[in-house]
Amino acid sequence: MNKDNLGLGFIIGVGVGAIVGAAIGLLTAPKSGAETREDINAYVGVAKDKAAAYGAIAQEKGEFFVDKGKEYFAIAQEKGNEAIAKGKEYIEQLKAKDDEVEEEFTIVEEG
Repeated sequence: MNKDNLGLGFIIGVGVGAIVGAAIGLLTAPKSGAETREDINAYVGVAKDKAAAYGAIAQEKGEFFVDKGKEYFAIAQEKGNEAIAKGKEYIEQLKAKDDEVEEEFTIVEEG
């Protein structure tokens, strides 16, 4: 795992831990049912906001890695095309040499 993934995982873990801890605290606090429900509803709103923020971070990271993947693919494709062109050039050189040798061999046979 790279540092970005570890950092994001740690942030998500801290967020989830905070939400779970707060929910347990709300449920065990000596309050009336109505107060507890209000607290839970408020906490659910906070949890939704945090989840949306983490989703945005994940989307941003995903877009970053997609862009990097496209960049690396383009580089690899370019290198591959260069290698193919060099290979074709080499084959043409070998064919030309083969033709020269064949022509010289024919001259020697006829001579």
